[in-house]
Amino acid sequence: MADRPRVVVTSRSQRSDNSTKEFKFTSEQVNRSGALKEYREQAWETFDRLKLPTPAEEAWRRTDLRPLPTERFHLPEIGSQPDLPGVPDVLLHPLVGEKHAGQVVLTPDGSSIQLEPDLIKKGVIFTDLRTAEKEHPELVARLAGQVVNADEGKFASLAAAFAQNGIVLYVPKGIQVENPFHSILWGPGLDLAHISHLMVFIDEGASVTYVHEAASPN
Repeated sequence: MADRPRVVVTSRSQRSDNSTKEFKFTSEQVNRSGALKEYREQAWETFDRLKLPTPAEEAWRRTDLRPLPTERFHLPEIGSQPDLPGVPDVLLHPLVGEKHAGQVVLTPDGSSIQLEPDLIKKGVIFTDLRTAEKEHPELVARLAGQVVNADEGKFASLAAAFAQNGIVLYVPKGIQVENPFHSILWGPGLDLAHISHLMVFIDEGASVTYVHEAASPN
C-alpha cells in the first residue's frame, strides 16, 4: 500500500505594531504663571489622560500618526541655539498691497511686533501671547479656550498646555481694518517642537483680514 502524502501546515502569527508613541513632555514643562495658569494646568491633565488619535477614530481614519517620531520632540529653550537660521526676508513681505496693518514674528528666541499707531489708538490689540498675558491678562483669560477647547483632543490640549508663545488679535466693536494682519511662526531646528497658541476675537460689526503662517527651513 503506497504511503499517503503527508501535508504539513504551519502558521505564523503576524502582529502589526498598532502602538502609537507618545510625546515626552512633562508636567514640569507647563508654565504655571500668568493669566493662563489654571487653563494650562487643566489642559495638562487632559493631555496626560488622552492618547494620540489612531485611524480607528472617524476623524483620523485617513491619517496614521505611528511614523511620527513623537518621542524625539523637545521644547526649544530661549537662547540655547544661537546658530539657528533667521526668518527669510521673503516671508516678511506684505501679503497684498504695500504694507500690513500689523505683523508679529515668533521665533525660538522671542518675537518682533509691528502695529499701526492709529489702530492702537482705536483699541486694536495684535501682539504675541507672552506680551498679552502681561499687558492684557483679563482679555487673554477670557479668550482662552473659547474657540477650541483643550478637551477636544490630544493636540488641542498640547497647544493649550505647552504653547511657549502665540498670537493674540482683538478688534473692538465696529472697527474696520483695511490692511491685513500677518503673523509668522518660524520653526528652525531638528526635533524642536515649536508650539504656539492663537487667540482671535473680532467684536460685533468689526472686520479684518488675518493670515498666519508656520514655516521651517527643514
